[in-house]
Amino acid sequence: MSGTPAVLGYLSTDQATLTAWQTATGKDANSVSGDPKFLSNIDLHIDPSQISPVGNTGQYTVTVTDDIDGNTRNATTPDIGADEYTYGAALSLNLKVYLEGFWNGSTQVSDTVNIYLAGSASPYNLLDSQKVVLGTGGTVSPTFSRVSSGNYFIVVKHRNHLETWSRLPQIFVAGTPLSYDFTTDSAKAYGYNMKKAGSVWVLYGGDANRDGEVGANDVPIFISQFGTLGYLSCDFNGDGDVNATDIPIFRSNFGLTKAVPALFDNPNKGKKNTEEIMIKKTNTDVKTNKETKKNK
Repeated sequence: MSGTPAVLGYLSTDQATLTAWQTATGKDANSVSGDPKFLSNIDLHIDPSQISPVGNTGQYTVTVTDDIDGNTRNATTPDIGADEYTYGAALSLNLKVYLEGFWNGSTQVSDTVNIYLAGSASPYNLLDSQKVVLGTGGTVSPTFSRVSSGNYFIVVKHRNHLETWSRLPQIFVAGTPLSYDFTTDSAKAYGYNMKKAGSVWVLYGGDANRDGEVGANDVPIFISQFGTLGYLSCDFNGDGDVNATDIPIFRSNFGLTKAVPALFDNPNKGKKNTEEIMIKKTNTDVKTNKETKKNK
């Protein structure tokens, strides 16, 4: 093998540029050379706020109809690489949300959450996402690069709290940050599906397996993790230990489910569902207490 390091290629002599290589070889006519404008060195999506040399410069292949995220490829001029992107300013969100078990009334245990933007109409697909860390004040400011200006539900997913959606789609405008605060009122959540903690509202804790319900399927997981230290799904209060202090959160929310547009026709139905579950749960507790007294 011959050639000087840091040149593009070698054919009889060094080919220092893509143009020189194309001329010498007669190959790679559809290749481009330049900075692809990745979002970061760990997020290899293309930054939509910058013009990338890979944009609209690919050749469409009928067997490759979508990109690495499942987004549909442009059938005429797709982008080169794994990511199909659209040039334009990113959508910004200033979000505030509290997690029941992690919020102590004045500060929150910092933890990772996934924030999504979902379509405003059926089937309400999750269209873009960011994995971020909620600060001790419950705030975070993700940006979304895979969607353009429009109306989207805001979705919050956590390792052991119920998935929660904004009550209504929000109007996002590229280049203008949108602020959304889940903590001020239950009406900020779809189906009013949050719990009041003092003067603020928090997401329900206890969904260890993230199936959208605090229920019987979470019990075996809790039993298996009980007494264990670490970053665990049943650590409902975020203290790094699955123990008796996690039980009150799980018990108080047992039977509750997530409320999302795909399950209910409108936000008010979500509220009804949650209220019905809470009523059933309360009645069950009362019945159990009566039977206990009777047996005594």
